[in-house]
Amino acid sequence: MKFRVHADQESDTIVVFEPWGEQRLLAAGDHLDVVLPLAAGADKISFEVEYAPGMIILHQGVIGTVYVWDSSGREIGI
Repeated sequence: MKFRVHADQESDTIVVFEPWGEQRLLAAGDHLDVVLPLAAGADKISFEVEYAPGMIILHQGVIGTVYVWDSSGREIGI
């Protein structure tokens, strides 16, 4: 699964990656690209998104690999 997370155009947004507890601050209008590959032997990805003003929490149901790139294309370790 691949998707893009956008910060609000007017304010910074904190993106939290669970269950790792990692946080990244997105400047207003910026984005991250996120890829959650299907684990070996799995037939689905367990994933939830929670939103509150100024914060987006991405919950991966099973600890697995996640790949994240900033808006300049640089990979960010999670």
